[in-house]
Amino acid sequence: MKNSIEFTVVSDAPNIGKNSEIVALDFDLWNLRLKVGFFEGLQDIEVHYSEVIGFRALDEGDLLEFWEHFNLRDGWIFRVHKGGWFDLESTRGGFTSAYSDFLKEFLIIGEDLCISVISKDDPVFKQAQNP
Repeated sequence: MKNSIEFTVVSDAPNIGKNSEIVALDFDLWNLRLKVGFFEGLQDIEVHYSEVIGFRALDEGDLLEFWEHFNLRDGWIFRVHKGGWFDLESTRGGFTSAYSDFLKEFLIIGEDLCISVISKDDPVFKQAQNP
C-alpha cells in the first residue's frame, strides 16, 4: 500500500497557511463539519461534508507510511484515489461500500491529527466563525 497510493491536492481549498491543525469536529449522522486552524492565518476554515459514509481520526504518528507522499508544504486536504483507507477497508468482506463506484475519499492533515473521510460528495469550504 505504501507505494501504490494515488492522490491529488484539493485545488479549490482555501490556502491560508502551511501549518494546519484540525481544532474541532462535529458529526450529526449525515453531516460532518471540521474546523481547520492555520498557525499563520487569522481565519480558520470550516470543511463541511454531507452524506458521509464514514470517517476516522488518527494521530499523524499512526500514518507514518504515508508521510513520504503527504506533507503540509503541498496542501492540507487531499483527494485519495487509490491506496488509502477506503482500499484498506475494501479488503474486508463485510465492507459493502467497496461495491459503490460513486464514493470519494479525502484526507485532511494537521500537525497532530488527521481525518480520513469517505463521502458521496465533495467538501464545501467556508470561513469559520471565530470567537
